[in-house]
Amino acid sequence: MTQNRSFSKLKSITALIVVFLLVLATNLMDKRHFEVVERALTTVYEDRLLVKDYLFKISRQLQKKQEALHLAEVVDIQKTNAGSNMVIDSLMRRFAATAMVSHEESQFERLKRELTILERREGEMFVDGMEGISLAQIRQLDEQHFKISEILDRLFEIQIREGKRQIDYSNQAIDRSNLMTKLEIGALIAIGLVIQIIVLYRSK
Repeated sequence: MTQNRSFSKLKSITALIVVFLLVLATNLMDKRHFEVVERALTTVYEDRLLVKDYLFKISRQLQKKQEALHLAEVVDIQKTNAGSNMVIDSLMRRFAATAMVSHEESQFERLKRELTILERREGEMFVDGMEGISLAQIRQLDEQHFKISEILDRLFEIQIREGKRQIDYSNQAIDRSNLMTKLEIGALIAIGLVIQIIVLYRSK
């Protein structure tokens, strides 16, 4: 009799340990899924939304320079270029500090090169003093601006595509977490029923 009672106690303790381990394992998995979601959302904000803001501001500064090139006096063009170039350099440094996928990094390097070429050509306009700017120089700068705007468009597209990919990844992690929660509840109910059967069987 004592042996049967001890065996029943052992089964009950074993069942409780299984419940505890199941809950612990599920909580650890939920924690991991939460961390995945948290990382993905941080990535969307820091490496996608902020970068879109940097790209928009770079585009706006380039637009200001191009407007000055066509409408302003030479002195004003120089002032606009100097101010805009400082802002663009700062934005490019911030962009460089973000995490990039390989094709994004390739486009970023292209953007850096083309911006350097643009600044060099802007400087060449004033080599001969404060004379008027020729139509050939304006046309050359317009072509360079167009080339840069195409790269910016590609970078904008990458932000949208990668942002969507990260959000999809987050949603998958949430779905996995929800599934594990349902399985955990089902398993706990099943184990609870088993424990009740053991207790009832023992009482007989």
